[in-house]
Parts: sequence; structure tokens; C-alpha cells
Amino acid sequence: MKTRPPATTVVLESHYHTPDAAVLAAFPVVLRAGHLRAAEDYAVERRCSPGHNLLFCVAGVGVVRVGGRDFSVGKGELAWINGYAPHAQRAVAAEPWELLWLRMDGPGVMALHRLLGAEANPVFGFEKPAAVRSCLRRVLRLMGGAALHREDGAHGMLAELTTLLRRSRRGVDGPACMSAEGERSAEGGQTLMSVIDGPLF
Repeated sequence: MKTRPPATTVVLESHYHTPDAAVLAAFPVVLRAGHLRAAEDYAVERRCSPGHNLLFCVAGVGVVRVGGRDFSVGKGELAWINGYAPHAQRAVAAEPWELLWLRMDGPGVMALHRLLGAEANPVFGFEKPAAVRSCLRRVLRLMGGAALHREDGAHGMLAELTTLLRRSRRGVDGPACMSAEGERSAEGGQTLMSVIDGPLF
């Protein structure tokens, strides 16, 4: 039986972290993280929001707009949004999504975004989406704990998440771009057949 969506968007968790400027210049860090259950009318549109947003769809369906194109995001998929460029995200009213999400920034993040072709195809599919979900839940627990441990712990989890994202693009076509009519099409899809090995950060 399908769960009825909430009348208003429910924020189940929301955490913030403001790193020292020297730390942000030296390491990739998690700035925000949260968990929400969207209502039918959930929608966000921004011209610029410093950082990179990773949106993991736990349930339902959503749409992200990147580079002027719409991409569908279903259960078990993750969308990467470069917040420095205009972007938008919304729930599909027939089946609003539930999201685990984080915002990260720092050295190497933009380079990884380009390396993985996330501007042309921001949606990642996974053979084992439970691993991504587990990683993001651990980020939430960390962000809700003592500030002393956030940066070191989050750095390790970002490295783990990076590995999952890179594996997702090795020889696997990402989800197709969604047409203006709301149906998936082959336009805009991109395959990254190989990526560099070794540590990213």
C-alpha cells in the first residue's frame, strides 16, 4: 500500500557545520546535511548556493534541473547539483520523494564534478544503493554529534562516497535526460567509461 505524502514537507533532520576558513581551503568538508520527506508541492530554485549538493532518493520520484535541462531521480538514485550554477529541484506530485542529502565544498570537489560528467548527467545509479544510503546516514549521525569529530569523520565518509560515485560511472550509462514533456529520452545521457584511480583528495 502506497504511503500518502505529507500535506507539507517534513524536515526529519537538518544539520549545519561552519568550518574554519583554513580547513575549508585545505580539505573537502560537509557544510550541511539533512533528511526530508517532500510534499506534493515541494520545489526549490536557486541562482547560486555555494557548495555542491548530493541528493539521494530514498523513496518516490523527484526532478532536478541542471544546465537548463530536467533529469528524473528515482528511488536508489543520487543527483549531484553544482550549487554555483543556477539549479532547481522538485518533487513529482504523483509520488513525492524522500531525500537524504548533503552539501559539500572544498578543494577537489569541482574537479570531481567535472571528472564524473555530472554537469551533462547529474544522476547516478548504483548496483547497491543501500551502501550509499548507509554512508549518508552515518554523515547525518556525525553532523548531529560533537563538532570536534565532524571534519575528520566527514572527510573519511566523503572519500567513501566518492568511491561509490566513481564506481557508478565505470562503464555504466547514467539515467537518461528527461524531455520537456516529462518522459525520459536518450538526449543528454553520458557514459564515463573510465576514471582515474588513486586517492582523489
